[in-house]
Amino acid sequence: MTARIHYVIAAYCGPRGYPDRRYEQDRTVFIAAHLTSLRRLSHSLQQVTLVVSGETSPEVDAFLAAEWPRVGSADLVVVRRPNVGMSYGAFADVVAARVVTKGGQDFTHYILTEDDYL
Repeated sequence: MTARIHYVIAAYCGPRGYPDRRYEQDRTVFIAAHLTSLRRLSHSLQQVTLVVSGETSPEVDAFLAAEWPRVGSADLVVVRRPNVGMSYGAFADVVAARVVTKGGQDFTHYILTEDDYL
């Protein structure tokens, strides 16, 4: 059986519970670093889903609209949702939605992470 890996990134662009000067200057810094890392690495992911929870800013909206049609060999999907349940809510929504590959197959593995886990 061929592994079909779904990499899910829970992202939050609102105020954080800890100070980070880079993030306060650019709310896309964690998302950009995460996606850039995935672009540089050799991987066999079929899809990367970026789940953006809560309100965003015009700079974040512009970044998401202008960037990243693919992440290496993987398709990039952006999902927006209210910030209910924080990261675990984002993960649960994606897994419960039974998102499938473009070929209509179920994913065999999920990697769940947060935007600032680098």
